[in-house]
Amino acid sequence: MSKKHDFYYYSISCLEELPFIVHGFGTKFLTELKLKNYMKGKNLNFLSLKQIHSDIIRYVDVFPGEKLEGDAIVTSSPGILLIIKTADCLPVFIVSKNRRVVAAVHCGWRGIQRQLIQKVVSGLNNFYACEPDACIVAMGPSICGDCYEIGQDVYESFVRAHVSLQAFRRHPWREGKWFLDLKGAVRSQLIHAGVKNASIHSVDICTHCEENLISYRRDAHTKRRLLNFIGLS
Repeated sequence: MSKKHDFYYYSISCLEELPFIVHGFGTKFLTELKLKNYMKGKNLNFLSLKQIHSDIIRYVDVFPGEKLEGDAIVTSSPGILLIIKTADCLPVFIVSKNRRVVAAVHCGWRGIQRQLIQKVVSGLNNFYACEPDACIVAMGPSICGDCYEIGQDVYESFVRAHVSLQAFRRHPWREGKWFLDLKGAVRSQLIHAGVKNASIHSVDICTHCEENLISYRRDAHTKRRLLNFIGLS
């Protein structure tokens, strides 16, 4: 179940119940200044990546002295607020409440094709002993499967990578065009990685349909992005 906070961000109820977690999926009204005001007094350092649509995962337990490239961040250190920026792509948070480890992941079609989310779940297990079936996952707003039209080249890249095609739906009248359900694809990969379906939660709002969000496809003129944040307080 999700909850909206003053038009600025959405949260997931089961994560709100964890007193050591700070999190939210921002709307277009959540600026960096507004986020800093929200976090005032929490003693959190903001950490974002130069996102490059990769399968690079950054494990950060000491705040880095330089900007890092990648599309997933993992930390077990309180005081670091992980930020993922999106505008149609899917932001995903993974929480191990037993180990007190959090991950923030940027999932576009390239990340899904590279099975980034499965690699994050594996990394959490390998480096922090976080059992997949004990993890809680929160998926934020993204473009939905009825709005996200992609070409034959994207479809064929999944075929070549031997990645499941279940989340694809052929366009009913446009030859060589498909619809891709980002959330459906990520949910499938999470379950394949050992996460329980009942532990996967979602803010089921489409960025392309909802005017209070930012859509790369709808708002191509803007360079702004939605700010999605999670950290250990």
